[in-house]
Amino acid sequence: MKKQLLAAAIAAAVAVPMTASAGDVTLYGVVMMSINDLDNEVNAGNPGGSANWDNGVDGLSVQSHFTRFGIKGTEDLGNGLSAFFQIEFHLADAENGGNLNNNRNTFVGLAGNWGKVGIGNNDGPYKKSTASLELFSVVQGDANQLGFEDVRLSDSVFYYSPNWNGFSFGAAITMPSVDANEDGVEGYSLAATYKNGPWFAALAVEDFDDGLTDHAATLGRSEDKWRLGLGYTANGFHVGYIYEDRDNIAGVDGADEDSWQLSGSYTFGNNVAKIAYGEENDIGGVGGVDSDMWSIGLDHKLSKRTKLYGVYADYSHDTAGNDWDSWGVGIVHKF
Repeated sequence: MKKQLLAAAIAAAVAVPMTASAGDVTLYGVVMMSINDLDNEVNAGNPGGSANWDNGVDGLSVQSHFTRFGIKGTEDLGNGLSAFFQIEFHLADAENGGNLNNNRNTFVGLAGNWGKVGIGNNDGPYKKSTASLELFSVVQGDANQLGFEDVRLSDSVFYYSPNWNGFSFGAAITMPSVDANEDGVEGYSLAATYKNGPWFAALAVEDFDDGLTDHAATLGRSEDKWRLGLGYTANGFHVGYIYEDRDNIAGVDGADEDSWQLSGSYTFGNNVAKIAYGEENDIGGVGGVDSDMWSIGLDHKLSKRTKLYGVYADYSHDTAGNDWDSWGVGIVHKF
């Protein structure tokens, strides 16, 4: 049944450009697979809280990294107004044949010279604010392994402003039908970014109401948090810094922690060399329990859409038996 659903979805996506002559519709996707080797002292669960690149078991494994596909498009409505949409599917466990689900970004909206507004399931402005600074996203060294928390907002309404001389901002509210407060709004996500020449800066805040919410306690998410991102890119060099402070974790008063990661890269020819180091302090709001992680990597571009990569990361935790290190080599193809 799942394979039939996948086949039908692909067939429908391919057929769309032939039937949607009034608009611009694109089939897109990412296939990302790797071979990893993990030395995990815990030998149970997922290292650093990440299920993106390994299964938590010592030794060699083949893993998929959010292999996905979708369709997106726009329609010109005239007078400077346009409609836009996106429907994306995740092929979970793709290395074993895959299980299709649609918990990815799926939304519809309107855009004009005033910005764009949409409704649906979408990455929050908070998550998007520092995405360009996360050099090891979904592989070993991912900032999420240091406690950084990125949330996709379901049942949300979002707005993104135009770019004003490098400055822009985004805002979103989420309104799930469970555990919402009296005004029906469960949480919000706000971010402001500035990009001018080689400089980049971002400041974001995210807050969820109540202790029993889809985005808070049930997923181990922070109740409220703020994030700062800084970047500089010039002459092939890139330096990025992300800091995050989380308060009242899972709705527990006084359970606070913070994380930071400093990263850098150098582009030469078709190659990008990367390095990062970061720390997580007072893990889970417990004072004195810390961790740190460093990682190195190399990307080699075979074309605009295909690249090979290699990565190594080492994670140390104050609690005995929670350390791990891992290397991986993989291929990424975008279409």
